[in-house]
Amino acid sequence: MKYLKTTALLLMAVFLFFQFGCEKKGAQTAAAPVPGDGIHWMNYTDGIAQSAKTGKPVMIDFYTTWCKYCKLLESTTYQDPQVIKTLNDSFIAIKVNAEGDDQVMENGKSVTEKDLAGEYAVSGFPTIWFLDGKQQKIGNVPGYEPASDFEPKLTYISSGAYAKGIKFEDYMKSLGGK
Repeated sequence: MKYLKTTALLLMAVFLFFQFGCEKKGAQTAAAPVPGDGIHWMNYTDGIAQSAKTGKPVMIDFYTTWCKYCKLLESTTYQDPQVIKTLNDSFIAIKVNAEGDDQVMENGKSVTEKDLAGEYAVSGFPTIWFLDGKQQKIGNVPGYEPASDFEPKLTYISSGAYAKGIKFEDYMKSLGGK
């Protein structure tokens, strides 16, 4: 009898683990943004479509679930109020699991997020790519950056200074920065 109770408890624990403890698979959907609720992330397909519709530049965060610096970026830089404001006001923010099997649309064809990371030549994590409002690549930022280093890059891109041929260093000097 004791064996049956132990087995039943073990089965219940396994069931609860799989019911509540595992990361759900499937397409990443973007919930309706709640004002003041952090960065308004979108999945790749929806984000690219939104950029095409609005003309806003895109920031794509290529991450993995095991990456220490991806988690640090999420818990620090992406929690900074100015980074949140700049991203929500001036960008379409996209998250892509660089090892994910979810399907996204890229240039009219369905590819996995993992394949998309390959198309962007992502070789380390996190890697953040920026696209202009016509979804053309501007450049990338490899690795973790604190908000104090990251936010000026956001304002540089959102200001359009890159498109005028102004180098980032010159842009920062014009603001009295580094």
